Amino acid sequence: MIRQALFLLALAFSTSIYADEMSDALVSHQKKDYQQAKQIFSKLANAGNLRAQEELADMYWYGDGMAVDLQQAQYWFTKAAQGGSSKAKSSLEVMKARVDRKQEIAYYTTQFDGGKLQFDKSGCTKPAIPEVSKTNVEIKKVTADIQAWSTCYTGYIQMLSNSPQGLALIPPDLTTIMSDEDLSVAAATIDKKMAGIVSNAKLTANDVNTQVDAWKKETEAYVIKANGGKAGMSPEEFEIFQRNIRDQLDMYRNSRDFVPIVRNPTTPR
Repeated sequence: MIRQALFLLALAFSTSIYADEMSDALVSHQKKDYQQAKQIFSKLANAGNLRAQEELADMYWYGDGMAVDLQQAQYWFTKAAQGGSSKAKSSLEVMKARVDRKQEIAYYTTQFDGGKLQFDKSGCTKPAIPEVSKTNVEIKKVTADIQAWSTCYTGYIQMLSNSPQGLALIPPDLTTIMSDEDLSVAAATIDKKMAGIVSNAKLTANDVNTQVDAWKKETEAYVIKANGGKAGMSPEEFEIFQRNIRDQLDMYRNSRDFVPIVRNPTTPR
């Protein structure tokens, strides 16, 4: 009985010491005194303390005060998991998932290209706009091409506006295994790419608009010149004729101001 009592007393004393050391280690870690924290965690971890094993594994995993060492992190998580730590078991699962989905993480952090959000993937074909159209058939053909482009471009811009933004473009189950640093880098990569995609779409639309303006001006001048000298047309009739030509071309080029205002998809709503 006496021997058992002495053992329990010694156990209580050592447990108290370990608790104090654990507190010291946690405080040191919080103050970013990683060398001191690692020294204490290592001592306690080697003595079988599950919490210390978890904390030491975390330090190796995140590279707190040292280079990231996934092998050591896995070693100490495994030790803690074998001792019954549910946190360590979950951490091992995350480590495995990060290895399995390494390429996906790399895509969003360094290789994101916008995927189907790229303008080249929109299916919109720039209309072939000549310098001038000299027949009604040609005018109608060019007008139809412009209207088709306008409809496609407007749909593309609407799709951009309605698409997920920023980190919401990353599959939710992938974000759960990405580190804070991963997410920060991914956000910057996605925002930069999306800004470029929007800028490219605007430049393309502006180029089409410029061509439409030039086409309208030259075609209007040609039609008026070619038809304005008809015999028997009085000055008043000629003025009405000119106005009708302009109205007709304006109707044909209803898509002149077809470029919608593009909200940068990377900007929060």
